Formats: sequence, C-alpha cells, structure tokens
Amino acid sequence: MSGKRVTSKKDGRSGWEFRVSDPLTGHRVRKRIWIGEKREADRALKKWQDRREAVRIGLPQELGWEMGYEELIAKFLKEAPISSDSRKSDLERLLRLNYLQIQVGADLAHVGVLTAKCMKLVQDGTISDHYAVFSLQAPLKQLTRFLASTGLIPYDPLSAWKRLPWKGYSKRRRAFLPEEAREVLAAAAELDEFFSRPLPSEIIYRAILLTGNRPGAVLDAKVGDLLTDRIQLAPGTGKKRNGVSTLPAPFFKDLRAYLLKRGNPDAGEPLFASYRGSKPFRENLGPDFKRCMVLAFVRMNWPKDEADAERTSPIEVGHLLYTGRKRGFDGTPPKDKRKIEAREAQTRATVRIAGKLQQGLERWLIGRDMYCLRITHISWARRLVSPDSVRVQVGHAGRDVEERHYLDLVDPHESSHAVWEVLCGTRDLARRRVKSTAVEAEKPRDVGSDVAKNA
Repeated sequence: MSGKRVTSKKDGRSGWEFRVSDPLTGHRVRKRIWIGEKREADRALKKWQDRREAVRIGLPQELGWEMGYEELIAKFLKEAPISSDSRKSDLERLLRLNYLQIQVGADLAHVGVLTAKCMKLVQDGTISDHYAVFSLQAPLKQLTRFLASTGLIPYDPLSAWKRLPWKGYSKRRRAFLPEEAREVLAAAAELDEFFSRPLPSEIIYRAILLTGNRPGAVLDAKVGDLLTDRIQLAPGTGKKRNGVSTLPAPFFKDLRAYLLKRGNPDAGEPLFASYRGSKPFRENLGPDFKRCMVLAFVRMNWPKDEADAERTSPIEVGHLLYTGRKRGFDGTPPKDKRKIEAREAQTRATVRIAGKLQQGLERWLIGRDMYCLRITHISWARRLVSPDSVRVQVGHAGRDVEERHYLDLVDPHESSHAVWEVLCGTRDLARRRVKSTAVEAEKPRDVGSDVAKNA
C-alpha cells in the first residue's frame, strides 16, 4: 500500500501518511500511522480499517484490548449505570488501587495470571481473602461486563472467573421477632432521651419497619413526598425497585407531629432529619441502630435477681458492650470514701454483667443490621396477608406476567397495617387477635403524641 513518509513537528517521530477511504463514513481521509517501519505501518492501517468496518456492520470491537487501564476506568465511571454516587466512589477507589498491575485492557483476558497474582497477594498478607473476593474480583468483573456490553471488547473475559478461595461465609440477614423489634425501638427512644437529642431517631427506624422499603430509599424521601397515606419514593435504580410504601393512619399522625416539631420544613427538605437537623445518612444511622440493638439485648437479658443489677443500669452495660470502654461519671471526682466505693462497686458490677452477656450478644447480632427492619416487615406481613400486597408494598418484582400486569385490586395497605398491628401487639404472627389488656402493655411508645404535647 502506497504512503508518504512524514515526520512529526511536535516530537520528531517518523511515520507514514495514507490516503484511504474510511469504511465507516465512505469518505476519503488522510490517516497517519506513527510507525517508522513501512510493513508494520501497513499492518496497523489494515487493522484500523478492519475496526472501522466492524463498527459499520455492528460487530463487537477489540479497541478495548488496546486501551490503557486508566482510560477504561474513566469510561466505565462516566458511562456505566452505577446505582449511586457512593457506589461509584467506592468502585473508583478500588479499581484505581490496581493491586494486580493491569496496564491495558488485554491484561484482563488472562484469567490465570490474575488469579495467580491475587493468590500471591493473599499469601503475602498484602490483602485478605475477603478483600480479594469482594474488593478485587467483584469490581473487575463489573468493569469487564460493562466493556463487553458496550462493544469495546468482543466478549466478557471474566464472566467465568471463579470466586477465589474464601474462609468467610455469606451473611444472611435475620428478621426480628415482635418482642425484639419492640425492644429495639424502645431502646432507640431511650437513647434519644438519654442523649437529649432535639430530634428523635426512633421514628426513622419505625418508618423503615412499617414501609418495608430499603433504608436508603426512605432516607432519600423529601417532605413533599409524604402523601396522605404513603411516602412516594423514587422509582428505584436497575433491579432495586421501590415499593408503594403505604403508612398506617396512626403513624401518619406521628409523622405530622414530627414535622411540626421541626417547624414544618419546606417540601424540598428531607422528610427525616438527623438529631442535628441535617439529612440522615445510612452510614451514620447504621452504628446508631447497632447501639440500639445492644441496649435492647441487654434489657431483654437483664439479670434482675442478681445483686449486681441493683448497682448498675442497662445503659451503663450497653455502653461498655458497644464501645468497649466504661462510661465516665458525671461531676467532679468525689472525696467521700463511701461515694468512691459506690463508684468502684458500680464499675465492677457493670464489667461482670457485660462479661456474662458478651457471647450471647455477639451471637444475637449476627446477620442483624438496620436493613433487617425491611426483612422483618416482609417476614411478618407474608404470614398475615396476601404475598401480592407485600410485594407491591416493598417493591419486589413480579415473577410472571400475571403478577406484573393482572393484579389491579391488590391493596398494599394490608401489608403496612398488618405490621403495625403486630408491632402494637393487637395481633400475633399466628393471625390471632390479642386481648386489649395485653395490647396496652406492649404498645410501642407514641413519640408523635409526646411531640405534639411539647409543641
């Protein structure tokens, strides 16, 4: 193929300029190949023409094999349908660390080499086996799926990449029993009062439980999304759909009182606020909810008949179990010998009770976090009402055409109302009605009523 030798004025490189027809556009173009050897330049030109022809007829490209790893990451972060900004930030951080020293896209096709590098990093102690599976393998597999779906590479080279050896186990979230859920919400209310929080956190956890939707979706709701009988959540992203999110009428009154205490915020402000008044984030509420669970467990297993129980309190024991350190005393250090001995006795009692509850608490917390409130809603409601009502309420996709299109009379209110009744104690999970005398004893604290009185 004829061509004219050219030299770059910018960096002095030599190459060849060809006058050819672009297979994609059909126009005559000047194509410069910066390779000094004529035979190699002809080969590179032919490869360029083949790629342009593949684009013209819709065949997968191989351009991604030659692109730099950083360029592939930038394209992935810019164009891929990533669920949230926080997830995008995590993927960018994990991919750019580049523990496997990937230089170009073609390196992703060598699965055996990647596996050997991962195993060596684990053996050397550079990373853990958990990190190798979930922070190395998983992001790279997501990257190559995107590259293959956009046609930058002809196939996904990591689709068959088997999970690396891992000593851990998959976490399985567990639902709360009714008495456990009541204790956790009561603990949240107690901590709100103990820390003198101007805005309660308990109502946020109760809203997640009663709506049965994902915590992130509920926390993203605005004041304007609160309708007369539901919270209008965003449609969701990808496979993570949001449900109708109906509310029981009594809880709706609590929400109105909660907003009243905040000064009736504008429609564009967050529906729920942290105790400081700003938008609550799941990353901050997660540890707070764990603290509520710890206090709830301590209260449920409090050794009432032991002498130590009279010298300390569940708040003290819960603080020690949650933080790993003893809570300090208020006021100046005492000089009276009796007061000093009383404080020392309280400290010893707190440590002893915490030591007895430690192992049981660790077992009880396995598979338990704030997301379990959604699991709890689904578990309770499916025992009491139609599964179709639960599906519409929480946003589960229909399994077949009938469930997706032909269930117009399904009422999602049944799901939230059933969970409210169980939470209040008017119904148990065996579908039985509970006597009114037991109801008052087990009814959850009416935070909204307290707020209305204070307002």
